[in-house]
Amino acid sequence: REDADKERLWLKMQSTSKAIGQVLMDQSFVAGIGNIYRAEILFKSSLHPEQPACTIPRTTFETLWMHSVLLLQRGFTTGSILTVDPVEAALLGPPWTRRYVYNHKHCGRCGSAIQNWTMAGRTVYCCPTCQPLSAGTELAASRKQAVAVAREAKEFVSHCAREDSATLTPAKMTVAWLRSKLGALGESTTGKKDELVSRLS
Repeated sequence: REDADKERLWLKMQSTSKAIGQVLMDQSFVAGIGNIYRAEILFKSSLHPEQPACTIPRTTFETLWMHSVLLLQRGFTTGSILTVDPVEAALLGPPWTRRYVYNHKHCGRCGSAIQNWTMAGRTVYCCPTCQPLSAGTELAASRKQAVAVAREAKEFVSHCAREDSATLTPAKMTVAWLRSKLGALGESTTGKKDELVSRLS
């Protein structure tokens, strides 16, 4: 909204040690940011999801706010969650033409494995190279434990953020699509999804 007041969010962030990843999904702090946008906004802002909100400097907050506004406005205008800027999309190429870290195994910028873990019941995504915790950051024991069990992200069929069908990796295809592709190649179309993905890969 045109009347959105970033100072309200800034003041609330100064008084909480909640992780910025939690803050962005808390409607009492800011409205409109869902899980996909959270992942992408934090990546574009070079912020680790677990960074305590009160430790984020004002300059970084300005970047966070700018990306939040621009991405939500782009989504409203296009009707799609497109977070990669067009110039960078052309440089990165498939599969990073629509999103940077959400539903990707590797970072298109640096090649690092994308990590994910649970935060307030939702999956959070992070490139540990492009989104490091600030030096000297101390996390609460529960948050340390959550990050300690982070695993490499697995690709999946996303119904919320569809991919370009021409650049789908096998793991992002539906079973019907996998069988269609395998059939066209003269390969067996029987088996569970993992088997079909492996066969097509």
